[in-house]
Amino acid sequence: MSAKREEVSLTLLISGFGTVGRAFTRLLVRKRDYLVREGINVKVVCITDSKGGAVKEDGFTAEELMELTKVKRSGLSETKWGIRGFTTTDGLDKLKPDVLIEVTPSNYETGEPGLQHVMRALENSCHVILANKAPLALKFKYIMSLAKRKGSLVKYKATVMAGTPLLDLIIHGLKGAKVLYIKGILNGTTNFILSCLERGLGWDEALHVAREKGIMEADPRLDLEGWDPAAKLVILVNTIYDSDYSVKDVKRKSLTKEVVRLIDDEFTVRYLAIFEKGQLKVEPVRIHRSDFLAQVKNTYNCVELRTEYDNVIRILGKGAGGTETAFSILSDLMSIAKYLRG
Repeated sequence: MSAKREEVSLTLLISGFGTVGRAFTRLLVRKRDYLVREGINVKVVCITDSKGGAVKEDGFTAEELMELTKVKRSGLSETKWGIRGFTTTDGLDKLKPDVLIEVTPSNYETGEPGLQHVMRALENSCHVILANKAPLALKFKYIMSLAKRKGSLVKYKATVMAGTPLLDLIIHGLKGAKVLYIKGILNGTTNFILSCLERGLGWDEALHVAREKGIMEADPRLDLEGWDPAAKLVILVNTIYDSDYSVKDVKRKSLTKEVVRLIDDEFTVRYLAIFEKGQLKVEPVRIHRSDFLAQVKNTYNCVELRTEYDNVIRILGKGAGGTETAFSILSDLMSIAKYLRG
């Protein structure tokens, strides 16, 4: 007979209630019984959006959480638990949650509001789970150092290839291995656009299809100007090398309609994130159609790592999506519970 698991209780604050925040909330409800069997008791005490928050200090029920997922965007403050103008920092200071789930939109210029949320959480000795890439893409080393001083964990599996356990492989599977270079497709939107061009669509038509399918970011510059893959590359490199690169250290070349003329029956183009010899860059690269990366189509991502023993490791899978990102957040939450259990 197996020993009963020691129960761990965690209160959560979910910061950001768009696609990912709602997907995670629905997943949390679906997996509640599973978490209980695993000895993890989770209570969501606050959810915030751009106009306010919904607060319930003793935790929302499953039914109440599902009700919240159906409110209009930025409408939490209009619910019966709502407080207009109630911010994430208000929740962190007044409710003292155990874990902050930071899923607000990424801002690569300032990192805000996510960066402020992460800093306040860590100052309060709160654990942090990130899907928002900007804080780590701008202040990776500072955040990790602060977390260590405060005895808090920072988990961020959802920031890079959330649908594929890439960071698990890097953190746990490559210990002691020296990685010489990183090359890969880290943005599903631009890869989808390039796949459309390969099928004969024009540039404007390919962008239109990406928008229609909801693949492209609300601000297309994050994809087409390389901010998104640059941020992911920085997080990967800093994780592997314990370095302190910023997204602003990455040399970016935008993906433009000029790539159309580079695609023919023999060659195609992939928008690659590359780290080699201390240099980080994101740029369109013309490759032969027989190249492995040329076989990576649509919204799939792929990362290629070369180690010191000339071993090439390729990780291929879905980059992200609401459901995939939610599962990564849940996995990180369970990792925190395991850590606290000892």
